Amino acid sequence: MKISEMTPEQRCEYNNKRQKQFRARQKQTRADLKKSALERRREDQMNRAGEAHRKATGRCFLGEVSPGIDADNLEDALQVAREMARALKLDDVKQGESLFEFERRVWTKWVDEGGPFLIRQTQGLKRGWGRDYLLSFGGFEKSWVSLCSGQLIDVESLEPLPPIPEIKPEPVREAQIEWVRRGGIMKGVVKNELSI
Repeated sequence: MKISEMTPEQRCEYNNKRQKQFRARQKQTRADLKKSALERRREDQMNRAGEAHRKATGRCFLGEVSPGIDADNLEDALQVAREMARALKLDDVKQGESLFEFERRVWTKWVDEGGPFLIRQTQGLKRGWGRDYLLSFGGFEKSWVSLCSGQLIDVESLEPLPPIPEIKPEPVREAQIEWVRRGGIMKGVVKNELSI
């Protein structure tokens, strides 16, 4: 029925119904905006916490001179790529290879290994965020920004990488457990807490 054919009561009912629908849509839009703002806030908090943890533990992604700070010159980019290659047990820069080609080779191995973090102080690796996460950015060509593309690396002029620092393992303390019978069941109770 056309609005022009409606009685005043029908128009009023029709307008009330449309107004309720409009208000419901507005309420849903406000709720969606509020939800997305909360989600963004949670994501930001998680990112800040993750970044703080990476900084506290010294965990670097490939291409970072320190957690969260990308290499911004050729020497640093080559150094961190070489350190990551060594940690991944990959051959060092080859004669006739450019920084871009070397970074691609290291990136491929790094992704295949699950994107482990490099602890530059110890030259050790820690479990990363996984292959699927790293590939979600579109692969090497879409996610990697190299500082130079075609300049070949003079392998003879490269200084050897610094030696891997020797880390003495901390002595392992055994937990002292006292067995106690509680309600007919033997339970182990730790007498001395181990600090991790």
